Amino acid sequence: HQAYFMRGDRFDGSAFDPPYAFAVPRLGVNWRAARGLDVFAAYAHSRREPAFRDLYDAEGAGSLPLYGTIDVPNGVFEDPLVRPERVNDWELGARWRSAASADGEPSLSLSANLFRMDFEDELVYAGQFNTDLGYPTIGNAARSVHQGVELGGRWARLSGHGLRVTADANLSLSDNHFDEYREVYGTASGDTVRYDGNTIGFFPNTTANLALRGEWRGSSLGIAVQHAGRIFVDNTATDANSIEPRTVVDLSLAQRFARRDGSWVECSLRLGNLFDERYEAGGYMDYDAT
Repeated sequence: HQAYFMRGDRFDGSAFDPPYAFAVPRLGVNWRAARGLDVFAAYAHSRREPAFRDLYDAEGAGSLPLYGTIDVPNGVFEDPLVRPERVNDWELGARWRSAASADGEPSLSLSANLFRMDFEDELVYAGQFNTDLGYPTIGNAARSVHQGVELGGRWARLSGHGLRVTADANLSLSDNHFDEYREVYGTASGDTVRYDGNTIGFFPNTTANLALRGEWRGSSLGIAVQHAGRIFVDNTATDANSIEPRTVVDLSLAQRFARRDGSWVECSLRLGNLFDERYEAGGYMDYDAT
């Protein structure tokens, strides 16, 4: 249960308290198919309410809450224009682990997960940006889908000379698109744009991470690679309105010194963006009526 309570507005007289009460059922099954192999399936239904700032810009002088029916003198605020989102989430996956190595941990583990999320009234970026709040305007997409596959793996090896090497990797390939969405910029008929089938803004279709780490006698060296695919900053799905794909490499070095009392001190050096890759960290599009 969640609710907002707006009272005591001496300037604009805004007074509303929308309640949100949701049932969020979940069901999951895990099957030990073989030694080291687990298969799982899950279903969940969930709902999420809009944030308070999605309903009302309290910092904007003279602004009104986003309600379809407003009668300030009589304190009537009905039919909020931004509704809670609803989602049905299905997942199917498997995890496999090899036999334990000399240090007691599996030397290799792999995982795969298929997912599909069917949304109704998903809360999405609605094509405008509130420069007062530094926050995008949020609206409801009638129907949208997020689906894809998530892969993960870990490998570890401990040699007889005390050298330990580990590698962790994960990859996400996803499809995030609107089935039905209308973006409204104004009151004229031409101010409503259809984005059915377009990629949803701010969801990259590809993300990947790789981390390699070596440890020997208190010394360690680590390399991390992070990749993100193209990120659209609006819902037009045009490359001109997007952040280019990027791959960034980080390096870390560390040396641990043992003390006589059993404690230790570690000196570390971290180099972010080792190859000085220039990329956009974020962005937004704003509709200008002029």
